Amino acid sequence: MSMKRLLLVSTWFQIIWLLAVIGNDNLQWLTLSLVIITIVISYLYAGFSLLKPAFVVLLGIILDYLNLSVGLFEFGATSFPLWLVGLWGIFVWYAFYLQPILTRYPLYLVSLVGGVGGALSYIAGANLGAVTFGLPLPYMIAILFMQWFAVVYVIMKVLGHENRDTHSNVFGVDE
Repeated sequence: MSMKRLLLVSTWFQIIWLLAVIGNDNLQWLTLSLVIITIVISYLYAGFSLLKPAFVVLLGIILDYLNLSVGLFEFGATSFPLWLVGLWGIFVWYAFYLQPILTRYPLYLVSLVGGVGGALSYIAGANLGAVTFGLPLPYMIAILFMQWFAVVYVIMKVLGHENRDTHSNVFGVDE
């Protein structure tokens, strides 16, 4: 992947992340719509398969639902927020583009960095008011790190068999 394309994909991921976390319930339909449009365009033009990523999105939703159910998370909404579903969708989309780069590194190292990054994203979400933690921060950091270490490991395993030869010009940027 070219540096331009990586920058474009990363920026789009961050825009959706911010929209979801800052706009949460108020902008959740916009977030979800943009995620669906992104995935459809990537499916049509960049070889983004739907079955394996859907499995990972479902896994992430189940994980966060369990975290909510046991009191580790509390969201402003009375039910599981749709913007969080959108976040899982855009995260798996982003992982699809990062996976060819990340396979150059040992899986444990990628999972370690992913564990830190995933935990930090939830801490950032908490600082922006999107989620409240049910335990003190040091415990939440440890729990989120372990969960995200496992999530990244599973994502790399699930997406690791995708054919990257079909990646083309989804954003109009030549590789």
